[in-house]
Amino acid sequence: EKEHNRRHSPVRSTVERVFGVLKLHYGMAKARYDGLVRNRTRFNLMCIAYNLKHGLSVLEGKCA
Repeated sequence: EKEHNRRHSPVRSTVERVFGVLKLHYGMAKARYDGLVRNRTRFNLMCIAYNLKHGLSVLEGKCA
């Protein structure tokens, strides 16, 4: 178990960081709409916004 956690820690850290940003800054902590399609669409738009912002900061050299 500890070896498994050690091997997967870098991936988990990367993924959980993104979800943390989405929850904190993009309002992903709560589902706003009734229905899977609307919530999935909202989630996809949040991911697009995150990726655009992150990509812009990479191009500007603000992060690696």
